[in-house]
Amino acid sequence: MGGLAAVLIFGTKSILKMLGFDGGKDEAASMAALQAAGKEDYFNPNYYKKVNGAKILTVAAAQMLSKKIYDSKGFFNDDEAQLYSAFQSLTYKTQVSFLAEQFARIYNKSLYGYLDSFLNVRELGNVATICNKLK
Repeated sequence: MGGLAAVLIFGTKSILKMLGFDGGKDEAASMAALQAAGKEDYFNPNYYKKVNGAKILTVAAAQMLSKKIYDSKGFFNDDEAQLYSAFQSLTYKTQVSFLAEQFARIYNKSLYGYLDSFLNVRELGNVATICNKLK
C-alpha cells in the first residue's frame, strides 16, 4: 500500500526521477556521450596500441586507479565521486585504454563491463562525458 500511496502523492514521473530514471534531457545527453565513447572505442584495451606516440600511465598508477574504480562500487551505495575523480585524473583517451587493460589484468573483467554492472545510464554517461573531453 505504501508504494501505491507514493505513486498517488508524487506521481510516477517524480518517483522515476528520484530514482535516477529521468528519461529527459539528462538521459539523452548521457546516451549521446555513451555513443561518442563507443565510436572512439577508447575503453578497448587495444586502443592505445594503435595510436602512435600514445600517452599512457605507469603500471603503478593504472593499478592504483583500477583499485579506486573497483572500490567505488558499494554494497548499498556507490561512491560516484571516487569513481569520477579516477577518470578526471586522466589527460588522454589512450590512458583510459591502458587503464582498461590493467583493470582486466587485475580483476579479470572488462572496465566498461564492470562500470555497466552497477552504474545507471546517467552515471555511466557522466563517466563517458569526462572521458570524451580527454585529449
